[in-house]
Amino acid sequence: MSKTVSQPIQTDNFDILLNLRSYGWSDFYLFVNEKSFEFTISHVFTDPCFDLIKALSDLIHGNPETCFVLQGEPDGVFFDIKKMVTQQHKIMISIHDFDGFYNSDSKLNSIIKMEVKTKQFICILYLQLKKIFMLLHDKKFAEQREGGSLLQNFYSFEKEVISFLKK
Repeated sequence: MSKTVSQPIQTDNFDILLNLRSYGWSDFYLFVNEKSFEFTISHVFTDPCFDLIKALSDLIHGNPETCFVLQGEPDGVFFDIKKMVTQQHKIMISIHDFDGFYNSDSKLNSIIKMEVKTKQFICILYLQLKKIFMLLHDKKFAEQREGGSLLQNFYSFEKEVISFLKK
């Protein structure tokens, strides 16, 4: 796995790249300051696009915390996201890896903890999902990729995001 960072990082210098590969795999790249983290996702056990939309929708609707799992084979990554009490426009994202398949008893190992603006996090992931949504309209691209839930849920999700980002 990637390098471990123990202290929370306060930053607006981060980015995410989500690459939907063929045959049920994706890559999730996280860039924080000068560090990068790469996670491989399997679509066999869950739908990562749906899970991301769910987590982002939770934040948009004001839930104080949410989470999502990027399950690989045989390990994965758990994202725990909490709204900051003292700075309501920010969230604390704690990222942990685990062995095997995730359940509530999984032993989590901290990878990184970062404090970021909620709108920036939502905007970055929304744009990655929009990219995939648009690419899935290309027949050749979509042939070997699963994107049904993204195609079904994207328009309503996009309306929520745009409304939230305008506030």
